[in-house]
Amino acid sequence: MKFRNGIIISMILFVVFIVTLGILMQKAGSDLVSDDYYLKDRAYQYDINAQKNAQRFKSPLKLSAVINEMILVEIPDSLMPIKLKLYFMRPNDKRLDKELTLHFTKQNKYLLRKGFLNKGHYEVTASYVIHADSCIQNFPIEIK
Repeated sequence: MKFRNGIIISMILFVVFIVTLGILMQKAGSDLVSDDYYLKDRAYQYDINAQKNAQRFKSPLKLSAVINEMILVEIPDSLMPIKLKLYFMRPNDKRLDKELTLHFTKQNKYLLRKGFLNKGHYEVTASYVIHADSCIQNFPIEIK
C-alpha cells in the first residue's frame, strides 16, 4: 500500500512540474525571427538564387567591424553606382533590428557608426543588384 501511495504522489508531483513548466514557458513568450516568417518562407527560393548570384560575382561586398566604433562597408569600383540595403537582425530581440539604405555614387567605402546598434550579435543581410541580378550576402557581426 505504501509503495502504491508513493507512486501516486510521484505522478502527481510530475504532473504539477509539467504544468508549472508549461505556464512558465507561456509567460516567457517566444518570438519568431520575424512577424512575417511564413511569407518570407515563400520567398526562400528567391533568396537562395540571390545568394548564388552574389557568389557568381565573387561576393563583392565586404562588411567588417573596425576599431573606433565604426563599421566599414566596401564595394569594388566596378559596381559603382549601387544602392545597398543593409538589414541588421538581432536574433534574440526583433525590437533591436535596424535597416539602412546606402547609395554609393563616388566612393567605394562607407563608414557607419556603431552607435545606432546595441551591444551584441547581429546577422547582417546585404541586398543589392548587379546587372539586373539580385544579390544577397550575409555577414555575422559582433558589436562590443
